[in-house]
Amino acid sequence: MNTSIKFSHKGYRDLLKKIIKKRKAISFSKYKTFKSSFIIIRHDIEFFVSSAYELAKIEKSLGVKSTFFFLFNSNYNIFSEHNFKLINLIKKMGHDFGIHYDANFLNENKINFNKNLKLQISLFESFFKVKIKAISCHRPKIKFSKYNDKKIINVYDKKFQKRVKYFSDSQQVFRENVQKLIDSDKDLHLLVHDYTWSKGNQKWEKNIIKFSKMEYEKNQIYLKNITIDWQIGLKKRKKMDSVFKRKILS
Repeated sequence: MNTSIKFSHKGYRDLLKKIIKKRKAISFSKYKTFKSSFIIIRHDIEFFVSSAYELAKIEKSLGVKSTFFFLFNSNYNIFSEHNFKLINLIKKMGHDFGIHYDANFLNENKINFNKNLKLQISLFESFFKVKIKAISCHRPKIKFSKYNDKKIINVYDKKFQKRVKYFSDSQQVFRENVQKLIDSDKDLHLLVHDYTWSKGNQKWEKNIIKFSKMEYEKNQIYLKNITIDWQIGLKKRKKMDSVFKRKILS
C-alpha cells in the first residue's frame, strides 16, 4: 500500500503529473504499435458518473487521454438526461469509452453473454456516436467470460496483461509500489475508480456515502422540477388535449 498517495483531486493530479513525465498516456487501440513508453488509464465506473466527470476534467487539463467504461446494470442510468449530458462532455474532452460488463449478473440471470454484450456495445455506440474498442469485466475474480469479437480488446486478456503492467486504486490500496512502477521502463495499465478520489482526501467508504447523498439531492431537484411541470400541465390539460387530438389523432 502506498500511504504517501493522497486520494484527493489534487493527489490524482499530482500522480498524473509524475506519470506523464516518464511516459505517454495512450488509448487501448494504440498499444500494439506505440513505440515509446506508455500508460493506458482506464476508469471502471461503478457508481457515480458525476465523480468520473471530475476526474476526466483533471485529465483534460493535463493533456491526458483515458478510457471510461460504463456498467449497464449499476445503480446509475447512462441514458438519464443528467448522465447523458456528462458522458457527452467527457466525449468532447477527447476521452474514449468502453463497456464494463457484468458476466456474473448475465450468468445468474441466464442471459446469453455474447448476444447481450453485443447489444450493450451497439446501444452505447448508437446513443453516444462513438466506437467501442475495449471491454472490461466487472469483478472478474467472481465470474469472467470472453467476448467472441476479437476486434474488441478485453482488458483481462492474457496477451494484453502480459504486454503491460497492471495496477489499480481499488479501495484506495495500490498493491504495487507506485513510484517504482513510474520509475521503471515498463508499459503501464492503471485502473481508476470513481469512488476512490474526492476533493478532500476522504476514505473511499465516506466517498460512497457522500456521493450517494449528492446524487439523491440532484434527483430530488429533478423530480421537483418534473412535478411543477406536470402541475402546470394539469391546469392546461383541456387545451393540450384538444391540440393533441387535432394534430396527432385526427
